[in-house]
Amino acid sequence: LGAVTRFASKPLVALISFNLLVAGTHWRGIVERSLHNEWFHFSVHLVMFVGATFMWIPVINRTERLPRLSTPPKMMY
Repeated sequence: LGAVTRFASKPLVALISFNLLVAGTHWRGIVERSLHNEWFHFSVHLVMFVGATFMWIPVINRTERLPRLSTPPKMMY
């Protein structure tokens, strides 16, 4: 689990995967299914929350185990 977290929270990986998640969750089929299926709707929100968490780790992280950005890249990120 630690190796997956370290990989998924790398700044470039997290940024690309989050943006793909946002684009994917706005596809017409996903939106329509989300409107009619409560569990699917919950799953979409859960996946988005996890993706957003990984995206923010490089910015707000305080441990040495996970990737961090210095201040100038944080502003651009």
